[in-house]
Amino acid sequence: MRIGHVKVNGTIASRSSFCGERGNSTRGVNIHMLDPSTCRVWLLNHFDTHRKPEDSDRLNAYLTHRLTHGDVIIGVVYDEAMRLMNEEPKNTLLDQYGVNIHDLQYGGSFAFVAQKGFQSKAMLQKDNRGRFGNAHPANLFVATYTTGKHLVLRCRS
Repeated sequence: MRIGHVKVNGTIASRSSFCGERGNSTRGVNIHMLDPSTCRVWLLNHFDTHRKPEDSDRLNAYLTHRLTHGDVIIGVVYDEAMRLMNEEPKNTLLDQYGVNIHDLQYGGSFAFVAQKGFQSKAMLQKDNRGRFGNAHPANLFVATYTTGKHLVLRCRS
């Protein structure tokens, strides 16, 4: 069974598998909201850009219209996400979030933390070696804390 997960401060915030008994496949791009006041992941939005061509447009609309300036997000690929992803969400990720995934091919994986409107703050890890994102997954470890007024992210790949 192939299981992917997002950990924040050492705690699993999201878990998914493509095969096996878990039954909660979230193949594709998964966007998690990070609440700056609590340092907790509180929302998951899933876009199967491997199998559903309309999910590429849904992802772009979400990134462009549903999120507001200053929102902090964590993005992660479970299994495969590049097959049917068109250029629009790739351009939006770069222009509004500072996340460049234009060079990824079929099977490439990525993980990022970004804040809308603050492109220079983005942390991105990507891997283009694997046939699927689970063969050579991109890993990004996120530790968060607040200073009272500011969210501080410490990331390492």
